[in-house]
Amino acid sequence: MIGGRMKHLLRPATVPAFTGGALGPPPNGGFSDKVGMSLKLNSAVGPPLCFRHLREAEGQSASPLSLYRLPLPPTVTNKSLFRHLLLLAFLPACLFTASCHKSGSSGPGPYSMQSVLSNMAVTPTSVTLTANSGGTFWGGSGARYVFPPFSISNDSVPVNGNVTIQVSEFLKKSDLIFSSVLPFSNGYPLVPGGAYYINITQNGQPLSIAPGSYYQVFLPLAAAPPANLQFFLGRPDDTSVYNRVNWQPADTTLGKVQAMGDTLLITSDSTHYGGAFAYLDSPAYQNFTVTVTAPNSTFSDSIAAFAVLDATGSVVGMTEVSNHVVSVANVPNVPVHFVVFTVIDGNFYGAILAATPVSGRNYTIYLTKSSPAQLRSKIDAL
Repeated sequence: MIGGRMKHLLRPATVPAFTGGALGPPPNGGFSDKVGMSLKLNSAVGPPLCFRHLREAEGQSASPLSLYRLPLPPTVTNKSLFRHLLLLAFLPACLFTASCHKSGSSGPGPYSMQSVLSNMAVTPTSVTLTANSGGTFWGGSGARYVFPPFSISNDSVPVNGNVTIQVSEFLKKSDLIFSSVLPFSNGYPLVPGGAYYINITQNGQPLSIAPGSYYQVFLPLAAAPPANLQFFLGRPDDTSVYNRVNWQPADTTLGKVQAMGDTLLITSDSTHYGGAFAYLDSPAYQNFTVTVTAPNSTFSDSIAAFAVLDATGSVVGMTEVSNHVVSVANVPNVPVHFVVFTVIDGNFYGAILAATPVSGRNYTIYLTKSSPAQLRSKIDAL
């Protein structure tokens, strides 16, 4: 079972009738979201009503959230959708409490490799949501999450009352590296579009998405999305301390990806790790080595080494290390930047080296004393 509960999206679902909120029932068959924003049911598609998205057009007043059903989400043509979503930040559709999101900070040291990865990883955002009314909320990286009413269940039984939803997004290269969530599938790199993690509980009991329902994630894009994105689910991977997820392509019944200008919409019924990725185009993988040097020649082989592909933003873990030499066979012959760091005597050392790998070659990278935060900034500038 991949990424939480696996099930078909097209099974019929019964959605209880909506009732008015604190401001009373709105006109024309809509319902109140308790802050005065009317959510109107789209009767053209009929029940079950389980797909929610934003539709806005230039010159119109702030549009409502509309509910739709599968199999396919409607095409959204507004290329500024994410900027419109930002306008709703001050009109929450649910009552929730969120943890303070902060970027990982490693402090002044002394360091260990474990503390570097722990402190620099993406900080999750926790939200309390009323399951029977659903709602929307923001993640820590500017992502927007949408959960329809009665979309959360415990062993296929709809859940009422408050639930805790924990979310994380992995949108930057440094997020992927320091959170150990590399865009990898069976040992080979993928082109990342955006990834996230969702975990839902009630009183410590793990929950899932109700049959026939699903959630949506609106991920902000810093650049044009890669071509041929598809939905992947993450399986746990314990083969390397520097990568804990093995991404597997998911059936379209489990999730869909839609690029909408500056936003990536992912719709799924499976929790835990999800993301949008594409396969590399005809990669020519090379066999080469990277020799790691530092002022103190007695440092251990506890070295984190990666190759960031310049054109695609793919991050490749290079994990075969012996006597400070990294043996690599899964990086293609394209311009890359090697990223390497380690901890020596409680101090953080790191370096970045540009190269175009060629089989049989050795590349030497010289580590200098730095801080995890400084290296993170350099990684995200690549």
